Amino acid sequence: MKPFLMSLLLLTNLISCTSNRGCSDCEPIPPQLVIKPVGGGIKNGFISVGHSVQWEAQLLTYPTPTPLSPDHLTWSATRGAISASGLFLAPNSPTPSSTRDFINAVRNDVPNPRDVDRAGTDVGIVLISSIQSFSSPTPMPVATGAAVTLAFQFADGSAELYTGSTLVQSTLVSGVNVTVHPTATTTFTLKVTNQAGDSVSKDLTVSVQ
Repeated sequence: MKPFLMSLLLLTNLISCTSNRGCSDCEPIPPQLVIKPVGGGIKNGFISVGHSVQWEAQLLTYPTPTPLSPDHLTWSATRGAISASGLFLAPNSPTPSSTRDFINAVRNDVPNPRDVDRAGTDVGIVLISSIQSFSSPTPMPVATGAAVTLAFQFADGSAELYTGSTLVQSTLVSGVNVTVHPTATTTFTLKVTNQAGDSVSKDLTVSVQ
C-alpha cells in the first residue's frame, strides 16, 4: 500500500475509534430514528384543533430508510393524545401559554436508548376558521353591472372570494366590505383557510335583472 494511503487509513481509524483498547472494541453506530406524519394531516407544521394524524417512524439506513414497527416504539405527546400505534389527536383548543405540541418517539427494542434511538418534533395547534356572516346590504335584484356591496365577518384564517373556481379577490380583511359589479346572477363564495390548510366556506347569490 502506498504510504499516503496507509496514513489516510490510520487517520480514519483514529477519528472513528472511541475505545482506548482499539477499534475491535468499537460499537457500530446504529441508524438514526426519525418520525414523520403520514398523508396530509399536517401542513406547514400545523394541525387544526381536534384533528388527528398518523405518525410513522423510520431508521435512516442506506440506501433507503427502513420502516420501524409500532411495537418497537413508545410514543408520547405533551398536550394532545397519541396512541401506541402513533395516531395523534390534537387538543380541542390551543392555550395562551402553549400553541404547540411536541411529538416524541423512543425505541423500546434496545436496552439503553441513545440519542439516535429517539426522535421528536413539534407541531403548531391552530383554531379552525369560522365565518360569522356573509351578506349584502345592497337591495336585490340589481341592474346588470351595478355596484353590489359584499359584507363579511370571519376569524382565524385568511380569506378569499371566488365565483366558482375563479378567484375574485384574495387577502380579504374581516369587516372591510368589497364592491363587485356582476353582469349576471352570480354566486360568490367566501373561503377562509387556517395555517393547517383547513377551510370553511359560505355562498352568497347576487340576483341580477
